[in-house]
Amino acid sequence: MSRIVYQSQADRDAHLQSGMEAGMRETFDRLAELLPALASGGCEPASAS
Repeated sequence: MSRIVYQSQADRDAHLQSGMEAGMRETFDRLAELLPALASGGCEPASAS
């Protein structure tokens, strides 16, 4: 768990409206779908380019 302290309520509200929370939630959902395949060796990691 992390905690963010904002300088003002307006700063906090702007951050909440940025869409970042939804994007992080989507990213973690996709990661949760991928992890079982990675754990079983069913996926190859992408090569660095």
